[in-house]
Amino acid sequence: MPAIAGGQSCESCGSAESRLGPPSSTVTTQQLADALVAGGFTGELPGGVNASVLINDWYAARIASEGNWRTLARILSDSGHACSSTLHADALAGSAPAGTVWRYFFDYTAKSDVLPGATHGGDESWLFRKSGATADEITLSKDMASWWASLAAAGDPNGTPNAGAPAWTAYAPPAGDSMFMGEAHDPIPRLGSNPDTVRVECEHWKQFMGFY
Repeated sequence: MPAIAGGQSCESCGSAESRLGPPSSTVTTQQLADALVAGGFTGELPGGVNASVLINDWYAARIASEGNWRTLARILSDSGHACSSTLHADALAGSAPAGTVWRYFFDYTAKSDVLPGATHGGDESWLFRKSGATADEITLSKDMASWWASLAAAGDPNGTPNAGAPAWTAYAPPAGDSMFMGEAHDPIPRLGSNPDTVRVECEHWKQFMGFY
């Protein structure tokens, strides 16, 4: 069955904010460890490795490049919606006929937003025109509505005339293109990939999400 799979760039940033304060907060290594324990990432895994220690190892590069606050947001996101979306997209594209899965990465936020990305469900309202939206935001909304409607009508988001929306290439893992819907506060969609769509961390979560 043709399918669109995707998610938001900062699925659980709201949860990270509730645990650690705003993204501007200075978060110590101990605060990150305490937040992981509070979030249930604790206890010993097979081999005697503590879960929070193992997860810190998985995300060492993220901690070094992005800091503790953003890393906690990634861990909360990946263990929930973000890696589930990624792994399902890979599984669907790997088992379905070629060219029947399309993936997106919704990253649009207003410049006034405090959180560093779109949170869970942040794409839904953009399927419909928003009052007070800019011309580019309305174009994004129309493009999204056209893609979703075309998938339902023709089995392909590109299958019916869509008022100039970019052609959406089908997803082919592991490094296939996703449609970026808003990036750096720019609502103009584009095709591409980056470390947030090629999620190496998701390989670690497979065993906990039923993919092994």
